[in-house]
Amino acid sequence: MGYVILVPLIIFFAMNMGASGFAPAMAAPYGAGFLTRRNASIVFTVFVFIGAMTTGSRVGKTLSSEIIPGHLVDIKVLVIIMATATVTLFLANILKVPQSTSQVTVGALVGAGLYFGEINAGPFALMLPLWVALPVAAYLLVLLAGKVLFPRLRKYVLAQRLMKRYRLLQVLIIASSCYAAFAIGSNNVANAVGPMVGAGIVGYYAGAALVSPLFGVGSVVLGKGPLQTAGKEIIPLGVLSATLVSVVAGSLLVLASLLGMPASEVQIMLGAIFGVGVVQKGHRHMLGKSEVRKAALVWVIAPVLSVGISYVLFAITGL
Repeated sequence: MGYVILVPLIIFFAMNMGASGFAPAMAAPYGAGFLTRRNASIVFTVFVFIGAMTTGSRVGKTLSSEIIPGHLVDIKVLVIIMATATVTLFLANILKVPQSTSQVTVGALVGAGLYFGEINAGPFALMLPLWVALPVAAYLLVLLAGKVLFPRLRKYVLAQRLMKRYRLLQVLIIASSCYAAFAIGSNNVANAVGPMVGAGIVGYYAGAALVSPLFGVGSVVLGKGPLQTAGKEIIPLGVLSATLVSVVAGSLLVLASLLGMPASEVQIMLGAIFGVGVVQKGHRHMLGKSEVRKAALVWVIAPVLSVGISYVLFAITGL
């Protein structure tokens, strides 16, 4: 019975991660007309798979056994963990705020650890500072590059649109998007695979091989709207600035993966995009936007909410 509930949860969770990652990763080549949506989905799936299989195992280990002991996780516990992460993401979607799957997954594991009275605080000494530092670093790096390389990005919008005709620029934009997809695979696939590894259901690499294609399915089934929105919202900033965002955010996410720390692709990417906005319109304009303040509030609340939902579900079920 547990598997009947668990399998759809994992499929739905992975598909939603794929849809949310697909939009920022592939917005630049899609919006510039270099890739069709179908080809963008194929490229995205391939590089998510490569990232998960080459650099994702360390994050999988952290989520499988380093936050709570693996012996605590059985099929029933895993169902509650995945249900908690899914519900928290759903609530964030209702508020129309992109939320970190990594943070809600960690929150669900913490709730389980608190309920059972067994939790390892070690990983959080690095994880929590990184959750703050990486989006800030993305913002600062893009801000610095914007001020040095593009004194006024708005002056380059027309030039960038004309430059997209050149083959070299086309390759650069597609390559940067492939790199962003690789980074997503290196970190986010473990959100679904890690807890399954902890429960002894599957090994990391077998789990990653099964889950990674679901990111591609999500990009096809659920990713059309977000991709079109992202393509319209990001590309007017200029395809070169969108490429800069992909490279900076992807590099920081890969760094977190190499350190074995689950991190927020969404928050890092938006930190970089915020940097572009500041270069264009200034801090006062960006900080004055209600969407920015709401996103910051939800980002703080959602992981805590995930911990609470997880703990309450365990208490109700009496596991």
